[in-house]
Amino acid sequence: LYNLLKLFSLQDKEIGYCQGMNFIAKFILKVTSYNTTNAFYLMTYVFSHISGYFQNDFPLLSLNLYIFNLFFHKYLPKLNEHFITLEIPDEIWIGKWFQTLFTICLPFNETCRIWDALFAYGFDFIIPFSLSLLKQIEIDLLKLNDSSDVVEYFKECLFPLNTVDVYKHHEKRIISVDNIITEAKKYYNK
Repeated sequence: LYNLLKLFSLQDKEIGYCQGMNFIAKFILKVTSYNTTNAFYLMTYVFSHISGYFQNDFPLLSLNLYIFNLFFHKYLPKLNEHFITLEIPDEIWIGKWFQTLFTICLPFNETCRIWDALFAYGFDFIIPFSLSLLKQIEIDLLKLNDSSDVVEYFKECLFPLNTVDVYKHHEKRIISVDNIITEAKKYYNK
């Protein structure tokens, strides 16, 4: 991981190394069976599309958060208002989801499936995917009346291997990443 991050930072001097890159690099290493050369080329490709998540002032991250919030307000108004009421800043959850491409909060297999969708539809697909994911867990999130409970909820694994007693506020149901991607395509077309 250290070697990959060092090589990448030497190759891309504009970005260098930023916090959060290590999650993406670790995921890429695992996907490439820890082949540093393949990981480097894949990381270079991915960062050619998301470099604005890590450049000074985070221009692409800021733009995508702005677009996400417009759609969040439009398509999930109750949840959006709930988050505003609880004063939950984007940096605590959606900013991390975007900047780490979900590698920070989801299990490996589900993250692989999300990355398949990002490669198939483009990296801006992260916005409709996030909306669709929120729609799936909206019922749970609306029950939480404290920002620390929401933060705790997001820290937990969204796609657990064991569905028994997953979250203290979680409805007993299975969340399917394929269903979320299917729903996200509808948002994407809008």
